[in-house]
Amino acid sequence: MNGLVVLSIALLSALMPTSALPATAPDLPPEVQVFAALRSNPAVSAADEHIEAQEARARRLGAGPYEWTLGLGEQNRRVRSTAEGRYTEWDVGLERTVRLPGKRDLDQQLGAAGIATARVGRGEALHEAGRSLLAMWFDWLREESAVAVAPSTGQPDAAGPRLGAPRRTGGCPAPRTAAG
Repeated sequence: MNGLVVLSIALLSALMPTSALPATAPDLPPEVQVFAALRSNPAVSAADEHIEAQEARARRLGAGPYEWTLGLGEQNRRVRSTAEGRYTEWDVGLERTVRLPGKRDLDQQLGAAGIATARVGRGEALHEAGRSLLAMWFDWLREESAVAVAPSTGQPDAAGPRLGAPRRTGGCPAPRTAAG
């Protein structure tokens, strides 16, 4: 049943002409400005940087610490029982750690999971930034309409809250004063 609903919605959206959809809503800001505001949001920028960091981490996990290492060493010894009494030893080593079978796949999965998580975080940052932008936009529209209505009534407070006035939230009644 759910598959049928999804299929019907997909067919209807594919058959619906794009001219039937409004280009922009008249009560919303232009798309270009919205995208610019969302891209410049600090939380979205931080999420973008987090994606880049996770991609670098995935590359590091893919390479791993499995490189060749060359080691050189010198050691001085003093032996009292010999005539010379002192000699120098040298050692050279060439090493490479071994990656266990299946470890490469696990490291790649771990890197991919980190990138996917970072992308989800970016989506959440975009969502929250969009919600905040939408709330600020409608606050702006409400205040703009209050300013437009106020001169016609002759009472600045009759239309609603003043610009810059603190807004009461939470549904609590205004505090009573001693006189009222």
